[in-house]
Amino acid sequence: MIDLQDIITTKRELLSRETYSRNPINYSAGMAEDQKDRYIQYLAEQNQDLRLTGDAMRLVLEDFMAQMKELKDQMSSMQSKHVDLENRLSEEHKLRKSAE
Repeated sequence: MIDLQDIITTKRELLSRETYSRNPINYSAGMAEDQKDRYIQYLAEQNQDLRLTGDAMRLVLEDFMAQMKELKDQMSSMQSKHVDLENRLSEEHKLRKSAE
């Protein structure tokens, strides 16, 4: 099974190639200095918000991956117990057949 983190890394690389292949646009061209300052402040706030969202998503992903690992371990344990119970049942069935 492909790890979720690998999928995210791959998608991020694809997005970065798409984003950085474009020529930059100067959105502040022709703005007054106070408008530029407000625009820079706005961009800084947007950047902070995106960083926080990215960090939160990373933490959620880490929690999800830890839960998945725990569930896989539980599933493996249950499968092992299931095989053991099937073997014991089969053995008991053979003993009953031979006792008849």
